[in-house]
Amino acid sequence: MIAVMMGISAVITAMGVTSLLGYHLELSNFIINVIPMVGMALSTDFALIILSRYREELQRVYEDEGKANVTGSSLDMQSEVLRSEILQRTLRTAGRAVLFSAACVLLGLLGLLWIRLPMFLSVSLGAIIVLLLSLLLNVTLLPALLSLSADRVFRRKLVHLLPRSSVWHRWSAMVMKRPVSMAIGGTVVLLLCVYPVTRLELSVPDASSLPERMESRQAAEQLQYDLGQKDTSAIEILIGGQQERLTASHWQMAHNKARQLLQDSDVLSIVSPWGLLQPNQTGSQSLFRIPPSSLTPSIEGKQSTRTAWLRSTVSEHSIRLIATVHGGLVRNRLQTGMNE
Repeated sequence: MIAVMMGISAVITAMGVTSLLGYHLELSNFIINVIPMVGMALSTDFALIILSRYREELQRVYEDEGKANVTGSSLDMQSEVLRSEILQRTLRTAGRAVLFSAACVLLGLLGLLWIRLPMFLSVSLGAIIVLLLSLLLNVTLLPALLSLSADRVFRRKLVHLLPRSSVWHRWSAMVMKRPVSMAIGGTVVLLLCVYPVTRLELSVPDASSLPERMESRQAAEQLQYDLGQKDTSAIEILIGGQQERLTASHWQMAHNKARQLLQDSDVLSIVSPWGLLQPNQTGSQSLFRIPPSSLTPSIEGKQSTRTAWLRSTVSEHSIRLIATVHGGLVRNRLQTGMNE
């Protein structure tokens, strides 16, 4: 019950911190699901590690005192000093394990920050917040609760230490006796589990990723059936940023990316500032003439098909390319374009 309380406390606190950050940052709605999932798992796990170690230390004290016929409630006799020693031994062992465990999880979550997509940044931020709060609560609040009510919590729940003939004792002894061979064996098992990933096929998320009962998926499939081509997906590529105005280097990047996409056999067409481009289209270099940096002011107020097309694909800060891809497969060279 105490472990569950730690998990609930971490989740509620993380939700409060995240709601305050929401006033200053744009966060994905996935963060609402990530915080309870990660918070309950990590905080409960940390609490169980500390509680289990505290119970073992308390059991040793009871066994030592049992020789003198001391009952469980008689811990009050030496209480403060004894509880302090038990807590210190617990935090020196289990507390250190919890700290290193949290550090390993933190390193993994920091890897998500390298994925330059808002959803992953929000997921990483929410998970890191609840991880740090879980660690903080379990090394501060949990020991405080144990120092106040450990006697009542563990009075009837103490268990005997594992006998030396138990399965877990024999297994741990075997692992420690052959650390190198066990490490190699564990690595081989992990590699076998990872092997199916080599045959993983990546695709662009579309309506098929939603449940069949969703109206949005049904509508998308109906539109695709009536108006679209079968087994195609649209990949939108934005070149530029939100702060910097377009420069000649941005146009050169868009120029190179459009030519690169036209050489891909899975690309059916590209909506670009130069018009609707197709792989079998042949033309001179003027087709890809790079407009001047003052393009946006030059087309303001003009009414023509060309200027309307430019307004739909070019803004002051970005150039928009939309590639229609056969089969929805994302090749490595397209993934590079999506992140630019």
